[in-house]
Amino acid sequence: MIKNKRQGDKWNYDVIRFLASIFKLEAFNNKNHKTYEISTTKNTPLDGEGIDVFYRDTVPNYIQRLKVQCKKTMIKGKNTISIDISSLLTMRIKPGEIPLLFTRMTKKVTVKEQVLDELVIMRMEDFKLFLNEYVKSHQRL
Repeated sequence: MIKNKRQGDKWNYDVIRFLASIFKLEAFNNKNHKTYEISTTKNTPLDGEGIDVFYRDTVPNYIQRLKVQCKKTMIKGKNTISIDISSLLTMRIKPGEIPLLFTRMTKKVTVKEQVLDELVIMRMEDFKLFLNEYVKSHQRL
């Protein structure tokens, strides 16, 4: 159980580093309390709402609208792979917010786990909304 929690936390931090690098944000590192722009919601009210990534108010609106949840899925079967997306559909979000589910799929190989793939899952209507916001924000540049 503790190992699973650690692996889930690692995936959460990997997603934060990924988003920080894509959007050129400063990720929280326990030293930059005044300047960070993206961090984990661990031990905050947002964590209880199924949201794993926090953005500062200084981050562009189209990024702040992304409400990210991170899940790690262990694939056990040989012929069928199933991913539980119920957390995406039950996240507590406000109108205009875009829920995203980042999923790391792993498989047990001997004692260790091997990462098979990493997926981002979202609703089609939310993808359109995000793309429109992204285009609008870049037309102003």
